[in-house]
Amino acid sequence: MKAYPNPNRAKLLSTLMCLLFSGISVAQDVNSFDRKLTYTSPWFVEFADVNGDKILDMVGVNGNSNTNIEIHHGSADGTFTLAKILDGGASGEYYRIFLPEFNGDGVPDILAVSSISGKLYLSSPSGYVEAVIPGNGLFNHFNTLVADFNEDGHDDMFIKNECFINDGTGKFASTDWLQGIAGAVVTDFNNDGHSDIVMAQSANGTIIFFAGHGDGTFDETMVKPVSAQEVIAFDVNADGYTDIVAKGTTHGEVITIFNDATFAFSKTSTLQLGHSYYSVLQIFDIDLDGKADLVTSNDNDIQYRPIQSDGSFGQPLTIPIGMGSLRGMMFKDAIGDAFADLIVMNGFGKMKIFSDKLNASVEFLSKVYDGLPFNACYKTTPVQVNATVTFTNGSVPKDAGAYAVKAVVSDPNYEGEDVGTATITRKVLTVDVADIAIGPGQDLPPYVLSYSGFAGNETAAVLSQPPTATSEVTPESEEGEYIITIAGGSDENYSFVYESGIVSVNIVNGIGDENETISVFPNPAVGRIYVNAPGWSVLQLLDLTGRSLITRGYTSDEISVEQLDAGMYILQVQFDNGTTCRKRVQVK
Repeated sequence: MKAYPNPNRAKLLSTLMCLLFSGISVAQDVNSFDRKLTYTSPWFVEFADVNGDKILDMVGVNGNSNTNIEIHHGSADGTFTLAKILDGGASGEYYRIFLPEFNGDGVPDILAVSSISGKLYLSSPSGYVEAVIPGNGLFNHFNTLVADFNEDGHDDMFIKNECFINDGTGKFASTDWLQGIAGAVVTDFNNDGHSDIVMAQSANGTIIFFAGHGDGTFDETMVKPVSAQEVIAFDVNADGYTDIVAKGTTHGEVITIFNDATFAFSKTSTLQLGHSYYSVLQIFDIDLDGKADLVTSNDNDIQYRPIQSDGSFGQPLTIPIGMGSLRGMMFKDAIGDAFADLIVMNGFGKMKIFSDKLNASVEFLSKVYDGLPFNACYKTTPVQVNATVTFTNGSVPKDAGAYAVKAVVSDPNYEGEDVGTATITRKVLTVDVADIAIGPGQDLPPYVLSYSGFAGNETAAVLSQPPTATSEVTPESEEGEYIITIAGGSDENYSFVYESGIVSVNIVNGIGDENETISVFPNPAVGRIYVNAPGWSVLQLLDLTGRSLITRGYTSDEISVEQLDAGMYILQVQFDNGTTCRKRVQVK
């Protein structure tokens, strides 16, 4: 028998784990069934990991619609895709699926049954292989049971009144036959640690109790005069003894047979549901308040009644399902999120899974200032999930800074929320200054700043405090190079990186080409230059620092520049009258 943890407790633990380890605060649901998945096939289902990917899969049948047994593989988002169809036989018709582990390979096997047919598929390395169902070929999905009746660690089966013990390889041997033609349940009603069977005998209006010995055999211990179609087992009054709750043959009637320390089941109680039709009878905590509820259906909706401390039932509450003719219901994890889900089946072309929304995580981001509102300030996992974002200051930020923000996942399939900080960091702005060349005693021209890194179309006009450039050059500065430094810039959206420039003070920096009495050709020069300067006495070729490289007396107006590197040079001409002129010469 599988026991499911209280979903409220599981949700609380999940929330605490998220807070401790991921910073994600998962929303606590009031109703854990607000995600709805609807399938038109299959109609009756069971869930297990059949392909070994650690994700729950869905195996189902379609009643009298067709004979197929369908295998739907689950995905990480809790949805299912048809992967394989197994042949159910020419006359097959199935209303219930079991996924036991019969042959010891760790992979679920498939047992499909109805009141007229049954089919068994065992897993194998090559896939599912049809196997023989033991017994006389008679079936009843209401009293087909799977449990370890002989306590050897292998799943056994009880089909149409007969118990079959599994040898661990999927081969079965009959050990006992029990009377009864209606619903049955496996429980331990006498607290001896062995699996017992309680079965309805609707033909004569009785419920029969069979005490198990732990070896696959049973003793009939008592018969109760209760007319019932199906039975379930639950300790409704929480006294430590399992009670029996039966669906009466009179529609709308629920009978509770109370157990006690004598295991005599001497007290009964009858509840009239108030409507003439119901097909579902379960007990579980459907409203997630930590207390079990009696869950039934009135064909179109689910009704539930809180179970009181004395085992009686409270006033009915209704959950709309959105489909009629309910024929089956389960409360178990179907999508792999560790919470129990509500699965309802109507037997006429529709099955729904009502589950807790899957958890999505939210992570807040940072960006470099770009002049735009920070709308995309988060990312979610999975990535396709959207969230609604609220900033503490009420507006979406644009400027650099750290902003308190809350994001709540808004998605039909996912939930989650986070409170944190979205950060816009300042953009790096590089500031440079143009080099300056002057002659001694000349005034400095204005410094020319250039910027690299503005966001969008922004310019220096947006800066709170533009930077300025300075140097130590004065009109009295000697020849040499002086550093231009930049400083003083400030802005909330930009951080500054400053380059430096050079002020070159040199006599050659004052030279221009305005002296038309000197001509040099070719200029630019290759190999040699010719100078035409009437009345010259000495020619000198200088580099830009003023160092003399070549000197010619008044013997030739030709100067060879083959030995010089390409670049700019100064031709200094001294005339007979003692005056001097200079002219720039470029050597290639």
